[in-house]
Amino acid sequence: LHILLQGLVRKYYLDATGEDLTHMFLQKNSMFSTDFVMIQRPSACCFEAAEVCRVLTLDYSKVQQMMEREPSLMKVYVGNLEDTLRKKLLRENALLTMCATERYLDLKRQVPGIEDRVSQAHIASYIGITPVSLSRIRRALREENG
Repeated sequence: LHILLQGLVRKYYLDATGEDLTHMFLQKNSMFSTDFVMIQRPSACCFEAAEVCRVLTLDYSKVQQMMEREPSLMKVYVGNLEDTLRKKLLRENALLTMCATERYLDLKRQVPGIEDRVSQAHIASYIGITPVSLSRIRRALREENG
């Protein structure tokens, strides 16, 4: 179990052709782990530090033992799970109901300075479009905003 104290981490998966697909960007104070912690089978996800990071790493089984002894830790953990679920639901909603431009602008609101922190290919992957399509969106936004 990891807690990101500083920096930005990208979580991604590799598809059948070896192309990486960005699943999420984790920012300061995010708690994260591989899928293995929750589903008890080999994880298909990968993590990449997008910039210099400081991470606190904890043994999940020991954290579970501590939560059993200290209910306040369980409340923190449940709060984190609820926050993670909320983010997943919002992302799913965005992918189903927003156009690519709206998803791009939403990402920029969620992760300030994202354009300077990760590659355009990773941003495009996250919002579900090609880098060429992202370039067109960025150009249209520049022209629109003068």
